[in-house]
Amino acid sequence: MFARCWKWSTQYCGVNAYASRLHVGASWNSSLAYQRAQFMGAEFKKKGVNVALGPVVGPIGRTATGGPDPYLNGILGAQSVIGLQESVISSIKHFVANEQETNHNPISDNGKTTQSTSSNVDDQTMHELYMWPFQDLVHAGAGCVMCSYNRINNTYACENSKAMNGLLKGELNFQGFVVSDWVGQHSGISSADAGLDMAMPTSSYWDSGQLADAVNSDNLNRTRLVDMAERIIATWYQFGQDATDFPKLGVGMPSDLLEPHIYTDARDPASKASLLQQAIEGYVLVKNVEAALPLRRPAVLSIFGYDAVVQSTYSPGNQYVSGQAELLFPTNWGVINLGLPQLADIASNKLVRDSPRTTKNILIVGGGSGSNTPAYISSPYDALQDKG
Repeated sequence: MFARCWKWSTQYCGVNAYASRLHVGASWNSSLAYQRAQFMGAEFKKKGVNVALGPVVGPIGRTATGGPDPYLNGILGAQSVIGLQESVISSIKHFVANEQETNHNPISDNGKTTQSTSSNVDDQTMHELYMWPFQDLVHAGAGCVMCSYNRINNTYACENSKAMNGLLKGELNFQGFVVSDWVGQHSGISSADAGLDMAMPTSSYWDSGQLADAVNSDNLNRTRLVDMAERIIATWYQFGQDATDFPKLGVGMPSDLLEPHIYTDARDPASKASLLQQAIEGYVLVKNVEAALPLRRPAVLSIFGYDAVVQSTYSPGNQYVSGQAELLFPTNWGVINLGLPQLADIASNKLVRDSPRTTKNILIVGGGSGSNTPAYISSPYDALQDKG
């Protein structure tokens, strides 16, 4: 079982809403990154997850406004791998040069297909920037690498032999398995030859015995098919997932997202101190002019900005609900009733996830694989009132 968009809500799904990768990156605290991953990995395991799809170190963000640099990504990402893999397999992503969301997948319109964007990168830039953090995470022992949606020098990442066989498995000596980003596979035998070991969530290229047929017809080397299997199975055993006490699907867990499952509260009370510290250390004071902070009981205080107060949160259908975040579901998976009575009304309303959790003007929490729904929102105004 893979963990992708499944940590929906602290209230309904029994998991913590951890500080974002960017927020922890702003702390420059590798110990904090490790703690965060350690607690998060334990939650994944309790939920029956085998592979946690993270941490993300690509895109790296090459500009100051775009995100952390490769060095910081590598240091904090490596500690995240170590923390996660105390419980589950870590799948580091997205390999490689995955630098934009726009057009990162092919676009089909009127019978014509436009291929995804291509990151055209020279050898020096690849090694000094884009590969740098992956090197640190591979050396930290990551069991899985996810290839990205984009093309690399005009070849899709999940069928790019230079990237997977040459750089990752060759130069970095990666011994685990490579998994595609979801529906990121665009060829059959070519992707296998290029180094892809597992296609997710399904594969029209591999799911009907095509690989065995290719071996029997000498279109695929038998040693390559054996290598694919060995990498996956060796990683399974390396991280103790054959242990009798490892949570299995079917024991309080859904074998399919459309089936009900037993509610499991995976939160560890010991995580509270770390969660608070993650929130605190990610805030950065740019310049404290004339020692204005900390505040010393001012007579008047003005707070400016849309995010000064808790605004209405977005709900599909252009409805706004004051002060509470909505549970949203994947657009391409339809409405999912998890068998929890608390979700019955929400599921019947056909809410759609993968829309950002936004207010009218403020992004409360990001979307995609790392998204979650906070149990509550504490605005600056509310916090200052409580402090006062």
